[in-house]
Formats: sequence, structure tokens, C-alpha cells
Amino acid sequence: MKLAEIERQVQAAILSAQIEVPGFLVGGGEEARRLEVYRNAYRLRLIEALAADYPKLCRWLGEEAFAELARGYLAIFPSRERSLRWVGKHLPKFLHSAPPWQERPELYELAQFEWELGLAFDCADAEPLGFEPLLSLPVERWPELRFRLHPSVRLLRLAYPVPQLWKALEAQSSIPSCPKLPNPLTWLIWRKELKVFFRSLPEPERLALEQIQAGCAFAEVCEGLSELKPDAAQYAALILKRWLAGGLIVAAL
Repeated sequence: MKLAEIERQVQAAILSAQIEVPGFLVGGGEEARRLEVYRNAYRLRLIEALAADYPKLCRWLGEEAFAELARGYLAIFPSRERSLRWVGKHLPKFLHSAPPWQERPELYELAQFEWELGLAFDCADAEPLGFEPLLSLPVERWPELRFRLHPSVRLLRLAYPVPQLWKALEAQSSIPSCPKLPNPLTWLIWRKELKVFFRSLPEPERLALEQIQAGCAFAEVCEGLSELKPDAAQYAALILKRWLAGGLIVAAL
């Protein structure tokens, strides 16, 4: 038997939900027990990887419940990537649709939040734009300016206060309740140097950032803000200064 076929059979046996000893192994029960060691080690490693990607979700559920969640998830979304980094990319989707987890939408949102934090940390780097290049621009250029956001910038709409829950779990303090909010909030997530930040956005700033993401010119951003803010131009200048200070903008085109 060729090595490739041996490897294929061993892989299939390890990935299988049932113990199936490959035909080239002739040790009977002893071979099955050895194979089970590898099967268990493989699944435990995947559960550990999921817990590393979703540490606050794991802490909130507890290790046993999280392991149960992970086993159900891996049965439907087995690892297909070479890197363990991506084994958990479908966990929010699983929590959103699979019983009994779908009955707790706050779990889905916490998983979403943790995954986005991880993506912001891992994303490509880019040099933030300083104030000086903008100050040197002629006034007539400003209406057509388009700003490019840092690759880590992401907006997440949440109906539950999961960022506050995340902070409590991070501090290992008493866990607050997580009731549904009267109105969903949009959260801004971004990375500056090696630290990931997040904060909630008032509606005018959310609208402005979404327009920037869509490639709108500065004049269009101001026009959109005018429907919400009487001092739209002044407010646009204020939030632009805040974005520059936070390292959210990397280019003005």
C-alpha cells in the first residue's frame, strides 16, 4: 500500500465520528485504542483553539458547556483550513441558528464581538495619517476629499450590552446581566499599534463612518450629517479630528 493511501485512511479514521480501524492495521482492539488516542487529541486541540478565539464566551458558559458547544459546532463545521486560526470563523453563525444555542442571542453577539476583535488584531498594518498633511491642503480640495480607514476598522451593530459583559469577564469581576437593549448600538472596533480598542458610536458618527467606508466625499458626509446635526460641518470637523487622533484614517485622496 502506498504511503498516500495509508495517510488518507488514517486521516479518515481520525476525522470520523465512529472508530473505524484502517484496513492496514491488524492489531485489533489494541490498534483501535491507539487510534482513539489520536482522535481524542485531535478534537481536544480543536476545542482548545476555539477557546483561545472565544475566551470570554468560554468563561461565561463554563468549560463543560463550552466543550459541548464546540463538539456540536465541529460536527457541522469541521476544520477545513490548514491553520487553526480559522477553525472558529463560523461559530457565530452556528450560535445564531443551531438549537439550543439560538435561544440565547446574546451568545451569538458575544461570539461576533470576540471574532471581530480578533480580526482587528490580526489585520494588515497601515501607517495612520497625521494632522499636518491635511492642514497643508488648500480649502477648495476639502469637499472632494475621500478618506481611507485603517484595515482594522469595523462596525458592529449589537442589540445586547456584550462589550460591557466582555469587560467584566476580562476583569474577572462579577458578571452583569445582559438584557436586550431598548435600541441597538453600533460599536466601532479598531487597532492602534498593538492594542485593539472599541467604543459605542452616536448615530451621527455612525452614519459618517459608514459613508466614509462607502467611499463618500467629505462634502457628502457633511450633507448626510446635516439631516441629524444643525452644525454638520463643525461636527464633521470634530469627529474627523477624533478619528485622526485615534489612528483610524490612513490616507486622504
